[in-house]
Amino acid sequence: MKKMSRTKLLTFLVTMVLGANANPLRAQNPGQPAPSAVAGQADVILVGGNILTGDPARQTVEAVEIAGDKIRTVGSEREIRQLAGPNTRVVNLRGRTVIPGLIDAHVHLLVSPRITDEPSLRQYEKDVLPKTLIGFLANGVTTVRSPGDPWPYIAEIRDRLERGQLAGPRLVTAGPVFTYPGGHPATTVCRDNPFCRQRVVREPENEEQARLAVRELVRTKVDTVKVVVDNTGPPVQVPLLSDAILRALVEETHRSGRRVIGHVTNVANIKRLAEMGFDEFVHMPRSPEPSEASSLATLLVARKIPMTTTLSLFDAYRGSDGTEFSSNGSRYPPGNRQLFEGRLRTARIFADAGVTLIVGTDWVDAPLPLNDPHVPAGARTVYEMELLRRAGVSTAVILAAATRNAAEALGMDDKVGTIAQGKFADLVILDGNPMEDLQALHRIVAVLKGGRVVHGALSEN
Repeated sequence: MKKMSRTKLLTFLVTMVLGANANPLRAQNPGQPAPSAVAGQADVILVGGNILTGDPARQTVEAVEIAGDKIRTVGSEREIRQLAGPNTRVVNLRGRTVIPGLIDAHVHLLVSPRITDEPSLRQYEKDVLPKTLIGFLANGVTTVRSPGDPWPYIAEIRDRLERGQLAGPRLVTAGPVFTYPGGHPATTVCRDNPFCRQRVVREPENEEQARLAVRELVRTKVDTVKVVVDNTGPPVQVPLLSDAILRALVEETHRSGRRVIGHVTNVANIKRLAEMGFDEFVHMPRSPEPSEASSLATLLVARKIPMTTTLSLFDAYRGSDGTEFSSNGSRYPPGNRQLFEGRLRTARIFADAGVTLIVGTDWVDAPLPLNDPHVPAGARTVYEMELLRRAGVSTAVILAAATRNAAEALGMDDKVGTIAQGKFADLVILDGNPMEDLQALHRIVAVLKGGRVVHGALSEN
């Protein structure tokens, strides 16, 4: 047999492994890992587009080289084209825009009134969850964080996503939520649902219980810890967690190298927890006066504490008959509109002051007839960004909040959040430039997660 050249031999081997018609440029099973790159050869090269890296030090590049599931190189088109091998797919984006994959830092994938025990949870995983996960990908959301879901079930979902056994975004989880005995969400979201309360909530009564609970979660590989410090919603007002318990939670979590997230909307409590060492807060505070919001912003900036926005949680959504509902499917209280507008105002004050904002929605499954297009998973993430724009926040700050800032808060900035060498090839290709028109986020051409097209398609040059 005639001896093959090294190049032809490599081509033959790649064809045998991937198949003659393997094409990483069209949406395939999003759960499959991207093919391994041949040494020294790019799998995909993107050129000819407006590539917004999200990196302040190098805001735009002309081309991106993808090898396997990672970005191997970014740079000029001339430099990157020279890296193409015989099997490299070169894609001319023809004026389209590329941004990093979006991040929603606040979702609850397994919190639903449909879930009341393990059998119903397993059925939900089979019937509902896959559509939810694909919905995030279809809207350009390639990473999400769950700060409160049934444990250890949400960890199983995280691990299946990481192994490529389930199609969906990357997942960071806080597992159960720490709260005061009888507090939120134990007697609100989990009201009349013992399974939810047992799996989603931890209610320590003293410092030792708090420390032991954190250690247990750390042993079972929780990614972060969330603590609720607000009297929000219980039928009976109950005492909040004591300072001693809060300090124990912070100390034990930090000892493990993890971050503490605070669910708190009262300005005085936010200041108190900031002094205790909380690393991040979720939910824009409840309509403080502008001077109070400015004072809080100064503290957050000084301590470098980010704020997850969740503005969309407080807006109204239309049902099938035109009735206004909250995002969880309950009737929208008349007084909520004013509170919502106050949160928009606070978001603008925070942004102007330099507070690090993070896009998050507090998305949960709402099985009631909400036919509002802003409600579904992923669509609401984009709507959150639109609400920030409506509040007067600049587009540059909004895009950073949904990419780089969120990645840093999730402890994933070495993996995602910007288009840079060595990071996962999580990319969104848009027909239009979101810096000029944020509506371009609705015109998605393709979404790549780990170098694999998981939504849409790209044509070859």
